[in-house]
Amino acid sequence: MCIYVIDVQDESRIEESLSYLKDVVDEFRKLEINPPIYIFLHKLDPTLKKKKPIETEKRNLDIRNKALEIIGDIHVVEFFKTSIYDLWTVMTAFSKILLAIYPQSELIDKTIKEFAEMNNAKAIIVLDSNSLIIGQHFDNDEAMTILEHATPYFLTLNDSFSGVDESKKMIVERGGMVYFFDEIKLEKGIKPLFLLIMKEENNFDDQKIRTFMNIFRDLIIP
Repeated sequence: MCIYVIDVQDESRIEESLSYLKDVVDEFRKLEINPPIYIFLHKLDPTLKKKKPIETEKRNLDIRNKALEIIGDIHVVEFFKTSIYDLWTVMTAFSKILLAIYPQSELIDKTIKEFAEMNNAKAIIVLDSNSLIIGQHFDNDEAMTILEHATPYFLTLNDSFSGVDESKKMIVERGGMVYFFDEIKLEKGIKPLFLLIMKEENNFDDQKIRTFMNIFRDLIIP
């Protein structure tokens, strides 16, 4: 696995960065290995995208095309647009990479998808205590976007309850959607996971959710 970061704001060094990417790929070929390559188009700050959307997107597309030309079709390549001023973009990128590493990720995603379909959930996401995504399922791109924007809100709200022994369970109705948030408690001494479900109706079945949490706990801790 290779993670390669390109500073999209430093225009004077983009070509230098692409040239170094070529050197890296050449070394892979000499070693006869073809790891997946994850390219972070970094420093895509929200203010930059807002002030110069067309110019920014054109630059990103140019970098992407040149990188793909350098790498060729031997490697699996994926691009992520990241910014420290939008931490969710960074967390999502690393979460997706980590999910690709661990074999149980397919089983985890399958379990989440089946639970979502059984409960008419538009989107479900499970995160660890570091806000890294353990597993997820989205009905469509719109549901993914909505939940990605909602997740930091629930994590921040949960942090405000830190030190409180009571249940962290929350049900919130907002923007035509209903959100369920709760902890998935693991073994003693292991930090819990967090479950966030988005539905169109407020009809969460506590028993089904508890069953899902137990199954998910067994997947994480065999």
